[in-house]
Amino acid sequence: MSKKTGFISLLNAFLFLINGNLFSQTQLVQDYTKILSIPNVKAVGASNAHFYVLSETEGMAVFRAYQDSLQWLYTSAGMQRRGEIIEADIRFAYLYGDSKRLTVLEPTSVLGVYSSTLLPAQPLGVARLENNLYVALGSSGLGSLSLETPETVDSEAEIVANDVIGRANVLDVASSIISNQLFVLTNDSKVHVFSIEEEVLTHQSSVDLRVQLHHLFLDNGLIWGATRSGDIFEVNTNGLGNNCGNIQGRVATLVAVDEFLIAKNEFGELWSSNCSEKLQPWKTQRDANHHISKSAQTIWISAFDKISPLKQNEQTATPNQSQQVSSGEFSLKTIDNIILTYPKPLLVAIELESGVSNEEVEFTYRSNVANAAIRNQGFYWQPNPNQIGMNWFTIVATNPNGEVDSTRFSVDVRTFNSPPRFSPVRSTSIAVNDEYITTYRAIDPENPSSSLIRYLGVDLPEGANLNEQTGEFTWIPSDRQIGKHEFRIIATDEQGAAASQDISLTVLNISRQGR
Repeated sequence: MSKKTGFISLLNAFLFLINGNLFSQTQLVQDYTKILSIPNVKAVGASNAHFYVLSETEGMAVFRAYQDSLQWLYTSAGMQRRGEIIEADIRFAYLYGDSKRLTVLEPTSVLGVYSSTLLPAQPLGVARLENNLYVALGSSGLGSLSLETPETVDSEAEIVANDVIGRANVLDVASSIISNQLFVLTNDSKVHVFSIEEEVLTHQSSVDLRVQLHHLFLDNGLIWGATRSGDIFEVNTNGLGNNCGNIQGRVATLVAVDEFLIAKNEFGELWSSNCSEKLQPWKTQRDANHHISKSAQTIWISAFDKISPLKQNEQTATPNQSQQVSSGEFSLKTIDNIILTYPKPLLVAIELESGVSNEEVEFTYRSNVANAAIRNQGFYWQPNPNQIGMNWFTIVATNPNGEVDSTRFSVDVRTFNSPPRFSPVRSTSIAVNDEYITTYRAIDPENPSSSLIRYLGVDLPEGANLNEQTGEFTWIPSDRQIGKHEFRIIATDEQGAAASQDISLTVLNISRQGR
């Protein structure tokens, strides 16, 4: 079989999947039983064996990837300054960004960094074929670096295939280890196909696309191309195949598993589809800081700095039924603004409307405060002295169907705890032998809705009773208690601040029946 025939088979395999009516009623959902929290996620990448997370504050975290779990190996500090794009294959990972620097990582090395180099231009994409790394260098052409040793990486990149590419700009590259092919996208609307024969890059064919693509994506041996405006197409030997849809922004990442296709745009929105439908909005909350990557056949998604695998939910309803889930019933209960006295901790219940089970929902929070946590169905925060003042929090809830709701509240942390305040009380006359009932009320000025005020009576008349929780006072004065009685009610808030109210009751030798 010729190399060109191999390319045809590779691309036609994708068309067979599309036309073979393999659509399943399953749906991809996040597996919230396996959550990994990493702060300030900047980028993610994966190979079949490893998973990489670039954190703005922690550096590069490297994990051994299993089918549905990750095992932490090490973290390399300072890597966040080297770029914001991670691409990976079975042996190496490549980190680059908006500068000319390219860093090659070796996940099995304790040092992490295999080598690094400065390229003649900013790298737009990288792809490995055997021991060579090919780099899209825009107007500088197609660069080649040997990965044989760290020293060969840290050398001047060789510009190759000029006889095929000519004066066109190289916009992106992708490679298939399965077919041993390199795909080079140029700005003259072509994809050039190369193979390695006896360590020599050999041109096989060139495909005329008729539409200018800016990115190539290869997954499971299948190829897609994307325009700058977000249109995604299949690519085959005849050029562009089916239009998979437009995701309303430059395509940053695209992954496929079974019949599902997921794409992320430049705004952090995720779009998804199965192979028989156009891409549709899936997770569109831009402040969720979405990232996606695939290790083996597991897609990992990062949202609100929490990473979890996607799983196929066999119980999910048909597409028409799943749309009914988005009926507005999924919503968070409002959390009122709170006044908190330092150093008291904050614990707030997180509840959903309409009886939706919390177990099916992932909760995260957004704030400039980093030392809070969501535990089970509660939001917990222990403020420190630097956090005295006004603090804002947004609680975000996401269900497996991708629906998102949020509620925002403030916490005013104060250094002084004001005591409870009583409602005004006047001196009162009551009838002997008649039951007298009244309620002495106090409120916590820092939390007026709180029901945690406790009441204590001092020098209460004989036979009188004061409810500790409600402040309700009951008394049936006897004949020998005719006259004036004075006592005190003390109200204490949950932090121990107390206030008192002096009460004066006069028992008269009359009855209500006699009035």
